[in-house]
Amino acid sequence: MIKAFIFDMDGVILDTEPLSLQSFNHVLRNYVEPISLEEFKAKYMGHYDISVCGRMVEELNLPITKEELISAKTEAYLKILQNDIEPIKGAVEAIREIHKMMPIALASSSNKSKIEIITKKFGIYELFSALVSSYEVAKDKPAPDVYLKVSQLLGVSPNECAVIEDAPLGIAAAKGAGMYCFGFTTNYPAAKLAAADQVINSFDQLIPAIKILNSN
Repeated sequence: MIKAFIFDMDGVILDTEPLSLQSFNHVLRNYVEPISLEEFKAKYMGHYDISVCGRMVEELNLPITKEELISAKTEAYLKILQNDIEPIKGAVEAIREIHKMMPIALASSSNKSKIEIITKKFGIYELFSALVSSYEVAKDKPAPDVYLKVSQLLGVSPNECAVIEDAPLGIAAAKGAGMYCFGFTTNYPAAKLAAADQVINSFDQLIPAIKILNSN
C-alpha cells in the first residue's frame, strides 16, 4: 500500500540539466571551452553541485576553488530561473492529482533555494508536506539519506512510500531506502533505469499505475 509519494525535482518536475549546463558555461567560458550537453550528461548529471564543482576544478585545471565555482554557478542559475521556464509536460497536473490522494514530498540534490524558487514558480510549493535537499543530509544520492529523511518527516515507513526518479543514482537511493520506485525516461533510456520497479515515459502513466498498486 502506497501511503506517501515523493518526487525528485531535476528531470522530473523541470528539465534542469540544460539550465544547469548553461549556468556552468556562463562561468567556465572565462577559463576554458564550453562543455557540451552530451559531455555534461555523461560525466556530471545526477550529482549535486559541490561534487560536480570539485571535479570540474580538478579535471579542467581551473584557477578557482570549487567554492568559488559553485558560488558563481549558483548566481548564474538563479538568474536563469527568473526567466520563463516550463515544467515537464504533465508534472504539475500529476502533483496536484496525487496530492489529493496522499501526502506528497520532494527530495532533490538541488539546494533548498532552487527547490523553493522552482516549486513556487510553478504554484506547487504549498502542496508538499516536506521539501528536502541533499545538502541537509550526510550523503547525497545514491545513498538513501535524503529519502529516509523525507520518510521520517512524513511519518510514513519507507516501504509505504513511492518515488519517481529520472536517473540511475536517484533510483539507487530510493531502492536503498526500501521504497517503490518509478523510473522516468526524461534523460535516460528505459534500459538505464532497469533498477526501478516500473519505468514510465509520461505522467499520463503514473496515476493509473499508483491506483493499480493500491488496489492489490
